[in-house]
Amino acid sequence: MKKFIAVLMIALLAISLTACGGQTDNQTTTTAAEATTAAPATETTTTEAATTETTTEEAATTEASDSGLIEVVDSAGTKITFEKSPERTVCLFGSYADLWVEAGGDLVGVVDTKILNEKIADKPKVGKISTPNIEAILALEPDFIIIRADYEKQMALIPVMEENGIPVYQCNYSNLEETAQNYMNFCKILGNDNLYAEKMEPMLEQVKTLQENKKDFTYLLLFSTSKSVSTKDNNVSAEIIDGLGGKNITKDYQIADEETKQFSFEKILEADPDYIFVQTMGSVEKAKERLESDVYSNPAWASLSAVQNGKFYYLPKDLFLYKPNMKYPEAYQYMTDILEGKIESDQ
Repeated sequence: MKKFIAVLMIALLAISLTACGGQTDNQTTTTAAEATTAAPATETTTTEAATTETTTEEAATTEASDSGLIEVVDSAGTKITFEKSPERTVCLFGSYADLWVEAGGDLVGVVDTKILNEKIADKPKVGKISTPNIEAILALEPDFIIIRADYEKQMALIPVMEENGIPVYQCNYSNLEETAQNYMNFCKILGNDNLYAEKMEPMLEQVKTLQENKKDFTYLLLFSTSKSVSTKDNNVSAEIIDGLGGKNITKDYQIADEETKQFSFEKILEADPDYIFVQTMGSVEKAKERLESDVYSNPAWASLSAVQNGKFYYLPKDLFLYKPNMKYPEAYQYMTDILEGKIESDQ
């Protein structure tokens, strides 16, 4: 009997130990689950980001996107990361402000310029394009600022903005492809990716259709202000004309100094372009007066084929001097109409 009781006690003790062990595992599992649930998302993201940095940049971008961050690369190649879309944006260039608005954005401040989208024309002004007012900008408490990448006085603002924790987007574009890329970035920053498909993609198709009807012709593109006349071969206007089949004699015949773009009239006569286009900056009347004194007064001017054949045109500023942005199809159509003889010569 005593032997039976001893065996029974040993069995009960084993069962008791097994039960205690099972209870401990359950408690441990529950605690781990609770810890995982309670852990902040930022801690998980930080761990993932740290791991990603040791692999590839592409993987890092993917991790950031998966964790809800917004990442874009600006025109200067700088990666900018947002936890959420900015709510107080300041823009220091009129054309970029227009593109931002077209992407669904708003501004709390903008530079004082005549070229502003009507939706932001009454926004507080923060100085001129060439002389932005740092105090006025900071007074608006921005959480994002868009600057022109090749303007020295705007670039000088970057350290100040960084000290104040304000992301800076360095923007710069001079052709349709670059315009589309910056528009895509703006849409992404604002959480409006759908607008790229709705507005930019149809526009690209329109331009592509117009480019299919290319013509073979040469042209001279003059740029006139009240102080000087030069030639152009690498701006938006040249891109559009080239896209329709034009060959710029400034580039192809090297009629001008590569740096100053001051041209040789003798080389213009030698190349004898089919078309002459003129861009004006500032006062149109004063720019025309400068053309009259520097170009038209030359006796050889009247002998150019473009002048004799009525193929001389002043280009409208809104389509060819300022960045056309969402008006690219309109600019291409205008130039197509010129080439098809639907617009009268200005000579």
